[in-house]
Amino acid sequence: MKISCNIIQDLLPLYAQEISSKESEQLVEEHISKCAKCKQELERLKGNEPVPVFKSEELMPLKMMKKNIKARKRRAVMLGAMISFLIMFTIFSYLTKPIYISYEESGIKIERNEKNEIYANFTGDITAYTINQTSSENGKRIVEIKAWTSIWDKILGESTPSILVASSETPVNTVYYCYCSEDTQGDNMKVVYGENPNESGGIVILPRLVLVYYFNLACILTIVVGIIWLCIRKNKMMYRICKYLFFVPASYIMSVFVLQNTPVTFSAGHDFIMNLIGATAIYGICILGLDSYKQYKEDKSNIVTNS
Repeated sequence: MKISCNIIQDLLPLYAQEISSKESEQLVEEHISKCAKCKQELERLKGNEPVPVFKSEELMPLKMMKKNIKARKRRAVMLGAMISFLIMFTIFSYLTKPIYISYEESGIKIERNEKNEIYANFTGDITAYTINQTSSENGKRIVEIKAWTSIWDKILGESTPSILVASSETPVNTVYYCYCSEDTQGDNMKVVYGENPNESGGIVILPRLVLVYYFNLACILTIVVGIIWLCIRKNKMMYRICKYLFFVPASYIMSVFVLQNTPVTFSAGHDFIMNLIGATAIYGICILGLDSYKQYKEDKSNIVTNS
């Protein structure tokens, strides 16, 4: 039976160290008696030629290549995770955004029971609310009710048909229902219990402007840092620092537009937290995206150079 050189060469190291079986020895000896190439390979193995040893300097490019590949994979995974999170968070923000209910749609009715407890009963789709208690100049207690729902709560079918406004220990003189809408014309606070303490007429509750200041500050910082970034392009360390600083306010601006949270709002706390979370995800996407694009340009330049 004719044995190929590949099989014999697989057996040669064992044969040279005299640890092969007798059957293998016979095959090798029979083959090398007729094959000069395999016989020469056996002589090389028996000559105990030193195994080439690579210096640590020669191994560095290989180690750097492996490290670079791991860094690219890690960056790609993080970038994909950030993009996925931003998409999911944008959908979540849209679904949970407060939708304030008007007085007519709420169907609010104030009732006092035998324990002198005051309840606000709703017939509309109220799923969340806030109660704010204040005191007038003459010492009378005033309660303001804001009620809203969201698309997410509508999907879940949740509702809040009744809320406790005041107990016997904390009596109130006036209860207002506040309709927080930018489209409201005129008064948006309606007296639903007691007397109106404002003799001049109705009361208007205005949206908070604090997010306007944050948005304007972010715009100013983006412009200032952007100009500095362009002016110090030759200083690599400062250029890198400015790159990271530039996308802090820029990410906040982009978050406002992505989440569609207007700076003028009645729910400043909710919108500000949402903007910060969205800005964090956008910041990560921008930094990782820039690094990936820079690596792509370097790879493309190396390919052109080598070709």
